[in-house]
Amino acid sequence: MDGRMDRLELYFLGNITQDYLKNTIDSVCFTWPDTLALTPKYCVSHSALSIDSASGRRLFYDLPKSFNIQPNLTELNSLQFDKSYGTVVLYYKTESNSIVKNDSSEVQMKDGMAPVIKEASLKSTQGKGTDTLLVTFSEGVLENQEGTSIFEFKSLKDSAIRELRHSTIQWNLTNTQATLTFGTEVDKSQRLFPRDSIRLRALATKDMELNKVPENSLFHAVPGTYPFTTFTNSSAEFFANDSLKRMPIFQLLFRPFESNSPSSSEMGIAIDIGGQELENAVKETLRDRRKNQVEGLDLSEIVVEPEKLFFSLELQIFTNHGAYVASTQSETPCTDSRFSSLSASKGNCLSDSKRLFLRWNFMSVDHRIVGTGVFIVKTLVAISYDGLVIYRNDQKSGESIYSWGVFRR
Repeated sequence: MDGRMDRLELYFLGNITQDYLKNTIDSVCFTWPDTLALTPKYCVSHSALSIDSASGRRLFYDLPKSFNIQPNLTELNSLQFDKSYGTVVLYYKTESNSIVKNDSSEVQMKDGMAPVIKEASLKSTQGKGTDTLLVTFSEGVLENQEGTSIFEFKSLKDSAIRELRHSTIQWNLTNTQATLTFGTEVDKSQRLFPRDSIRLRALATKDMELNKVPENSLFHAVPGTYPFTTFTNSSAEFFANDSLKRMPIFQLLFRPFESNSPSSSEMGIAIDIGGQELENAVKETLRDRRKNQVEGLDLSEIVVEPEKLFFSLELQIFTNHGAYVASTQSETPCTDSRFSSLSASKGNCLSDSKRLFLRWNFMSVDHRIVGTGVFIVKTLVAISYDGLVIYRNDQKSGESIYSWGVFRR
């Protein structure tokens, strides 16, 4: 059920006895792709074969992990591998215990494996819009129960297993990939979130050879991306005192991930940086815009290098009449030491997430504390990787210009 061939079964016309197995069968050889995409021949002695207790007509052999069998290969006609895979040769003993060509039978394997989920990725709007789930299968599949969901999911929060209801589902031409959407009409309890896991529902799908998904198939973790969100306050109250005057006009602060910055007494722009969702967003961008670099790689196989990841934050502040007050800009690498919880010289934002907060300390460019009033603020928050823009807040209307109300005490 994990998409990896783990058993070879041989069916005979009549019952097999231990004597027949010992005295008549010498060995079995078969070809199957390995993890290097080669098609080696595996040969097994008769002593490693077992008679199935449920059927005297059937021999089986459980493949050891040392065989390094190709994962996610559940069909016999994949164009990715040599056409010779899937052949089996059964060798018989002669009276002299030598093997000759006439003492063998060659047969072609039958497909006994149901399709499995090869990869899944979710683009989540956190319940604010339409979510999109892209699922890739190990082979072409057919829906076996029209009108019902083919998936169920396990929530990371409560481990409950629920049917995954979708708004729409679209298949590619080969039925190896499905795109599901989840609109706002889908109940929140039925919505999928990054880091939840999904599986095919029992008997809901089958492959072209009519192999149906069995009961209790394995769950597949769903990596995903949340929409990047910038955080700010519409108003703040502050106290003009000597300690404020001693501070810089702007500060770039590294706060705990998903903290409440900015607080009710702070002004600035913040964004959560790091975690699996950021890494997935980079991978998805590479897939869309650097296809030649990641062609043929699963999402889990794409490597994100922290040294190539940067975050830019900018603030331009004006009075409500348009007069210039102050401005600043910063660029921070993912490897900034402040991303490390240790006293290390090099950090990693992917493994130690933070909230980046560019704070304005209520002063103009000449270091004077401003008075009560309304200020117009233009912001820029950008994430880039190896020259590619992953996110910019000014690409969406209304997410880059704000009115800030300041109350001086």
